[in-house]
Amino acid sequence: MALANLKGGYILLGVEDDGTVSGIKRPDIQEWVLNVFRDKVHPHIIPFYEEIQLDEKGKVAVITLSPGIAKPYVLRHNGREDV
Repeated sequence: MALANLKGGYILLGVEDDGTVSGIKRPDIQEWVLNVFRDKVHPHIIPFYEEIQLDEKGKVAVITLSPGIAKPYVLRHNGREDV
């Protein structure tokens, strides 16, 4: 939500906090990402999703978020709304 509420940015899946590339393991990851955005983000925002092959290290998923135009965006989960 912070990315959409500020200047946008990137989320990398398959990269650890220390920068190590572990690769994406989930077979249906694109569908899962889009479902999370559809079900939990309000107002709706559609991210740009792509996968990049990094040699033998595997694939990394890149989720690109543009700055939102309908701020504030909130996460709806367990009956709560969090910015």
